[in-house]
Amino acid sequence: MATPVRFGPVRLRLVLAQEGLAPLDTEVRRAVESSARELGYAVEVQDAASFGGVEREAGIGHQLLTTVQAGLPPDGMLLFGRQAQTVRWQALGFLQEVSALMRSTRSRSGAAPEVAERMHMVAGNWFAAPLYQRLVGHWISPGVDASSMLSLRDSLAGAPRTTGREGAWGIGPADTEDVDSWCWNAIHAWGGALADRSGERVTLASAETAAAIEWLAATFRDSPWREAVHPDAAQWSDAQKNDAFASGATAYTCTERALPQGQLAEAGKSPPLLAPAPASPTGPAGSGGSTVRPRAVGGGAVWLLPRGASAESVERVWESLLRPEAQRRLWAVGAGFALPAFEGGWSDPAVGMLPNQESVRRFREQLSTGGFVSYVGQGGPETGAAQAVRAARLAARMLVAVVRGRTVSEVLADANADAVAVYKEHGLPGV
Repeated sequence: MATPVRFGPVRLRLVLAQEGLAPLDTEVRRAVESSARELGYAVEVQDAASFGGVEREAGIGHQLLTTVQAGLPPDGMLLFGRQAQTVRWQALGFLQEVSALMRSTRSRSGAAPEVAERMHMVAGNWFAAPLYQRLVGHWISPGVDASSMLSLRDSLAGAPRTTGREGAWGIGPADTEDVDSWCWNAIHAWGGALADRSGERVTLASAETAAAIEWLAATFRDSPWREAVHPDAAQWSDAQKNDAFASGATAYTCTERALPQGQLAEAGKSPPLLAPAPASPTGPAGSGGSTVRPRAVGGGAVWLLPRGASAESVERVWESLLRPEAQRRLWAVGAGFALPAFEGGWSDPAVGMLPNQESVRRFREQLSTGGFVSYVGQGGPETGAAQAVRAARLAARMLVAVVRGRTVSEVLADANADAVAVYKEHGLPGV
């Protein structure tokens, strides 16, 4: 059979999420377009927010379903952290595997960290390709005790009087991704979790989860902590919350995205930043070391290949972006936020020259010691059901409801029922 003749260049449509860190977002797009041009491809770039209609992961997933079913998917998607619901979308048949690319990358760049395997490998096959790791999580100003969730809140309760800040606690009971992540951190620290270690049975309605939600609500209800919360925290979007921290209006925040300045600011232009370790600050469950708390490390930037996309052409672009020179440019403009996605990158001298080295070293330690489990803390592997619960921001909704006056027992019962329904919908026992 004769080989079909192709007229014109290879055309690719790529969807890119935005970190909010302008130099890094600009460099990623420049690198994508430059690599495609070198390969002789014509590339169209679309922002993930416009692709999904909204920033939230549910919108991206819905649009991906629509385009795959219509036979017109984007050729590749660069998504961050919880946006990339790899396990869930693979189970729904939205994704192609990228195992061959990951094998060749390992031979050149070393292994991907355990967090990447747990999030993006299904039944031994890769369904996403990491581009860089992201220094996300808890951010505080120096001098605040972040050794535990308890000490963090107590320290911040005195911060407005000692630092002159309007409100030291820079995150409030809002229905946003960052607040949801923060709430799950507290639930983990108290020993609660969405599901058991099999990942199949919901365990949300526990005394530990109830205690965590009550503790979070008390932050906004009781003295002296109430006075430490910024008065606008509950109304802020995730971006506004991060802006407040970067400008020095608050002393602490939790974020799943890059801070808008901070790492890139010249000395003296912005308050120094520190990412406390561990990734999930300890709480009551940590006493005596009897409870193994789930913790999520990283939440890296990854490429996904939708079903029906032009696999060979797209993977050539991705390979080009993993070259050492391209990676070093990403690390440099990320200024300590964008970090190596593969083991070999950590020995590169360019990493040691990045700013914010204390946080970089702590992140490296967390990344290399394993222990990763689901963001929502079932203690086992990622599941499509857990990712569906996370997309609904269930933990943030619980906190908002309790702060508005509902009892913890009522809220937790309803949330547990919602989670069980999701698990059963995914073919799991639920209870």
